[in-house]
Amino acid sequence: MKKLSSFKYSVTLILGLRILFGQDLSLPKINESDQIIQHSAYTLNYDEQHEQASWLAYILTSTHIRGTFNRTNDFREDYKVKTGSASLSDYKGSGYDRGHLAPAGDMKWSSTAMSESFFMSNMSPQMAFDARFNGDMKYAFESGEIEVMNTSDNLTISYDIVTEAGGHMSWVLTSEGGKGEYLLEGAGEITVPTANRFTLEKKAVIPIEYTLHQNYPNPFNPITFLRYDLPNQAQVTLTVYDLIGREVTQLVNTTQDAGYRSVQWNATDMHGKPVSAGVYLYQIRAGEFVQTKKMVLLK
Repeated sequence: MKKLSSFKYSVTLILGLRILFGQDLSLPKINESDQIIQHSAYTLNYDEQHEQASWLAYILTSTHIRGTFNRTNDFREDYKVKTGSASLSDYKGSGYDRGHLAPAGDMKWSSTAMSESFFMSNMSPQMAFDARFNGDMKYAFESGEIEVMNTSDNLTISYDIVTEAGGHMSWVLTSEGGKGEYLLEGAGEITVPTANRFTLEKKAVIPIEYTLHQNYPNPFNPITFLRYDLPNQAQVTLTVYDLIGREVTQLVNTTQDAGYRSVQWNATDMHGKPVSAGVYLYQIRAGEFVQTKKMVLLK
């Protein structure tokens, strides 16, 4: 395994000055052991000692960022690096994440360029995942969209609500396609199924009718989310049963105010022991409202 250096800072140069001002830009100084790598979308200087690029340059125009090609997530070694580039195994267990030098968002103009952005030579170790809203905003005041790079099945999101939604509104995080909605209050941490995009926005917290939604994901292993809507304050129970009607666990048993609710089930019984794979029923009782749905646990 090659050693990744966290003390070597890589620099991304977006070269547009030659075109705009007609100036001749010289390349930064390189060492004898370095290698200049040219791809169709960018050029970099690979520093073998630190197993990453010391600089990377590419041309960016408004046309480039208005492309339609989506992320490929095909992380792989760069075949052009003669000494061998960093690999996925170098990052495993290192405590570092893979950080793009030439962002995938700047490579939407070409399928080749998008794929090239996932060469490991275009990666630099970063300490933590830093999700930002579109437009590179760190904070959202009304709404915001977040693109996510994550190869695991689940994603843990830490949040801190510093601006209250106000009135009968609340901050709601919705995964791509509306498959999962998560109410965020105060500060905390949630683990959700991975999606390529999330939307954070203010929503009315009072639904118009009682609803029990299909769990997501389904099938699942081992975490799923059960969502339900309460138009009025009610005594709520949310219970999981096996197919012959035996109670497995009770996830909710309390009086709740009107609003959109979500609860996580980690496929354990009332004693905290993992349950076997199979079909399970989950049932909500809220006042006179009763509804039951099925979900499938895979192992």
